[in-house]
Amino acid sequence: MWQNIGAALSATCSNGTTSPVYGFMAAMIGKAFFPATDPLNSLLLSFAVSASAFLGRPIGSVVIGWLGDVKGRKPALVITILTMAVSTVLIGLVPVTRFGIAAPIVVVLARLLQGFFDRRRAGNSMAYMVEWAPADRRGLYGRFSNAARRWVPARSGWPATASLLASDAMESWGGVCHS
Repeated sequence: MWQNIGAALSATCSNGTTSPVYGFMAAMIGKAFFPATDPLNSLLLSFAVSASAFLGRPIGSVVIGWLGDVKGRKPALVITILTMAVSTVLIGLVPVTRFGIAAPIVVVLARLLQGFFDRRRAGNSMAYMVEWAPADRRGLYGRFSNAARRWVPARSGWPATASLLASDAMESWGGVCHS
């Protein structure tokens, strides 16, 4: 029981971190993937890519919701966690200098995947956790799951990393470590 609840809680804790982190790193991502003569254009392109993730959310809700109903919450939760992890790592590992024009395309596709799978983790993990909780503690476990979603992203290390590193170090390797 505790292993299942721990897995669901970890999914809940990571929910909602991709968009704030991408937004925090938008200037660096814009400079790396969307180089332009005007830094504002790079930043705006970076924010446009971030917004593209929101296009996949309604479709992802329908598809993953259906999968959870038909195959069960566990397969839906595993698929969402794995896909979010792969797409997030993909953004951090895209070799900008070797991919050329393909690099921004890969980032856009990864953001669309993140949007497709992002919000389904919270609902699936909360329902999964409540289903595994003892009958007399389901409300407590559901509340704890919801609270974990709120406080974990706020304690993230991205702002601390950016404040400790020099600007050029953050752009060269600090951003990759936290993308």
